[in-house]
Amino acid sequence: MRLRNIFHRRIKSRSTTGIDINSFPSPALTPAPVDKTAHLPDDIIYEIFEAAAVVYPPCALATSQDVPTLRDTDTRLGWIVLTHVCRRWRTLGLSGSLAGLWARVVCMSSRREVIAELSRRAKGHPVTIDLSRFNTLDGHGLLRHYHAILPLEVWAIHNISRAGVLVSPGGPMLRHLKDVHLTLPDLRQVRFGGMDVPLDFNPRWELPRLRCAHLSMTLVPHTWGATLREIHIGINTSLVPLGALHAFLRSCPLLEFLDVSVTGAGPFQGGHHFEDERDARSGPIVLDHLQSARVVVGSDRMLSDLWRPIRHPPKISFELSYELDKFETGSVALPNMETLLDVCQREMDHAMYDKLEVDIPRTSGIGRFDMRVRLSSSSTETMCELSFPTDNTTRLTALSILPAFIPHASFHITTLALTSLAASTVSIDLNTLGTLLRALGSVTVLELKALDIWSVASHILVLRQAKLEPVLPSLRTLVLSSVSLIPGAFKLSDDPEVHRERTRQWWDTIASALAARKYACGVGGIRSLKLEGCWTGRRGWSESEDWWGMENLTGRKLVAELFDRRVWED
Repeated sequence: MRLRNIFHRRIKSRSTTGIDINSFPSPALTPAPVDKTAHLPDDIIYEIFEAAAVVYPPCALATSQDVPTLRDTDTRLGWIVLTHVCRRWRTLGLSGSLAGLWARVVCMSSRREVIAELSRRAKGHPVTIDLSRFNTLDGHGLLRHYHAILPLEVWAIHNISRAGVLVSPGGPMLRHLKDVHLTLPDLRQVRFGGMDVPLDFNPRWELPRLRCAHLSMTLVPHTWGATLREIHIGINTSLVPLGALHAFLRSCPLLEFLDVSVTGAGPFQGGHHFEDERDARSGPIVLDHLQSARVVVGSDRMLSDLWRPIRHPPKISFELSYELDKFETGSVALPNMETLLDVCQREMDHAMYDKLEVDIPRTSGIGRFDMRVRLSSSSTETMCELSFPTDNTTRLTALSILPAFIPHASFHITTLALTSLAASTVSIDLNTLGTLLRALGSVTVLELKALDIWSVASHILVLRQAKLEPVLPSLRTLVLSSVSLIPGAFKLSDDPEVHRERTRQWWDTIASALAARKYACGVGGIRSLKLEGCWTGRRGWSESEDWWGMENLTGRKLVAELFDRRVWED
């Protein structure tokens, strides 16, 4: 923020006009301003430049999603405006110490002198060649003749050996270079779209340092996969067959991060010529170095066909996002829970997991909500997260069959977090919820988040059913976080007696459930009750009854400890 304020003040001061000198006090009465920037050490100024290059890139780089940036700015120059602060800052900004920053600047001009000047300031560092404004079809590129070679492309062709990042080079440039034997020692990242790669693109390029590829509706030659560590790829099966994707992944033995999105329901219709997709049926795809995977699909069959052949180490970070595509499928069929959980059981059922989270973050239509199931480890970065749309039936199915797919993990899960599982809103059957709780015998901490008071009470009532089949028999800590004291359909009353009665009734319900649990055979009581997060609706709540309710729990020894860390928001 401080950097942005500096930039904005600088820009504003340069554009100020019509200043009345007589409106200012006499110079004799006003001390001369001190230029503190002149006293900053060189190394501090270098750090300011480097920090500004991250959060305040020039306009051509502001669309990058890798790091958060200041998108809506007053200048297209980004951090380059720092070279106009004073002569000393300009000298340091143009020095060889910051040549790496200049190498990342994307040239937006077709003027040869501008291209040459940016190249000179890079001083031999690997440069970023980004031609997306000429070659993309997303509305941001410019219409052009497909076979024409632009001045900037001429420069890119002659300086391709200096490229560190190559973005949307386009068909004309790649056709010019496809038969040229090139060694690109510094190229570490490529970003290609479907219109970039010619149909017969199989170049004789040596890319010893290629580490990252962003591909959209296209693939690159298999020889490029030998050194890849990171892949972001999105395909439609009507343009790129799934077998071709599998064959390409098989050529990436060192892959560590995989981000793949597959859409489409139809078979391959033609287009690019890919290497024999029958190779996908020759065996599993072994990715021994995989550390993280993010998968986006739109159907059960696509998930099964895409992910089942892949073999990876047990300790990975896995994210599955199920996104319905009614334009591709012609319907909005929900996922089959048994198929979805069966395909992902390898990633879900690990003894290293000690926390299970189930929540419904948002609605996806009338009666439909997205559901998220997340298993994680407190000691490692290993985790498995599944996000998928559900209706009333699929939600109940998911909760009831989930324990069957995590038989090993269920013995080691010690923390269970339930978020936004309000029975009145998402039709969560409490008997089904009880089935899930009875399967998690090692849980010691239960967190209930983002619920109204009666949904909280309903969830806690499930805990008292413990005589025949214990519900969370090891539970010792109960956490209530971000609770709404006024249900959505409830009209707020101004009658204090109504407030007292509601508060008293809620605390009595909690006390009766905890008492039934404490005195049930073979089940211990709750040791700690923690009230945390932002609680809303205080105007409809009685502070006196709230205090007596907490005193009742501790006085009857229904809980050994009660921590009230609530933050109230009316």
